Amino acid sequence: MERIVIEDGRAVGVAYRKGDSLVEARAGEVILSAGAFKSPQLLELSGIGQAERLSALGIPVLRNLDGVGENLHDHPAVPLAFRLTGAPSANADTRGWRLVREIAKYYLFGNGVLTSTPGMVSGFAKIRPDAASADIQFMSRPFTSDPNSKTFEPERLPGLSIAVCPCRPRSRGATHAISKDPTANPQFAMNFLTDPEDVYLLAEGIKLARKIVEQPAISPFISAEIAPGAGVADDEALRAYAHATAFSAYHAVGTCRMGTDPGAVVDARLRVHGVPGLRVADASIMPSIVSANTNAATIMIAEKASDMIIADRRQAT
Repeated sequence: MERIVIEDGRAVGVAYRKGDSLVEARAGEVILSAGAFKSPQLLELSGIGQAERLSALGIPVLRNLDGVGENLHDHPAVPLAFRLTGAPSANADTRGWRLVREIAKYYLFGNGVLTSTPGMVSGFAKIRPDAASADIQFMSRPFTSDPNSKTFEPERLPGLSIAVCPCRPRSRGATHAISKDPTANPQFAMNFLTDPEDVYLLAEGIKLARKIVEQPAISPFISAEIAPGAGVADDEALRAYAHATAFSAYHAVGTCRMGTDPGAVVDARLRVHGVPGLRVADASIMPSIVSANTNAATIMIAEKASDMIIADRRQAT
């Protein structure tokens, strides 16, 4: 898809590439569901976004909406890793002949280590006692990757990893089109850990994760802390470690956020402000990220959107 077709201020279809030809598909209503990066890019390519930015790209401005592409945020995570003793881990099953066996199990029976989720054990906790709900999430699995590998190659020795994530990060970034060429990926800046509260929660979350593995049910199987390591102990060192190792949980949201203020992109029924016939229905409409993984919430956004589309259509007829 290259852009949304807008005539007389109303969305009437989409333009997409079929081979070497540009084709248009007409519709009574256009539902944009391209995610937190591509949905704002497609709006911008269609002339909907920050007027000055669009003009600089040579895109005719059809609707000035300053919030398009702004408010980008995600759950940042920092890794902890421990060496296991007296207990197996997935490391051995994802190397050599054992990996071949696991591939066969996956294709023949639909089970085995390759069906495991990135976080096999999850938990939530409060760092701030006055928080309305849990403000930190742990995601753990019996797997550790070689720190010298850029391809997440599993270690030879058994290990346990724990990812620590703030549930409601405050840091905000942005994503925008860099060209009117629809094949050019948008530019983005996550701006992870630019808010001190996010850094504080991660440092305290590391401390709490360490307390968990020190409990009698787990500690006999832990022989050493691999990362960040026992030497990273005081607040300054923990915060520096968070800045050095934070990574994305792939929960990007917020770039076409819902609201009524000038920075909002869609209204409470997911209709793009000032552009009739156009809605956005994906994680980009979240004003703030949910306090857990975003998959279920995004499915519910889609379910609610379908209900509202049907209801509005019935009311119109």
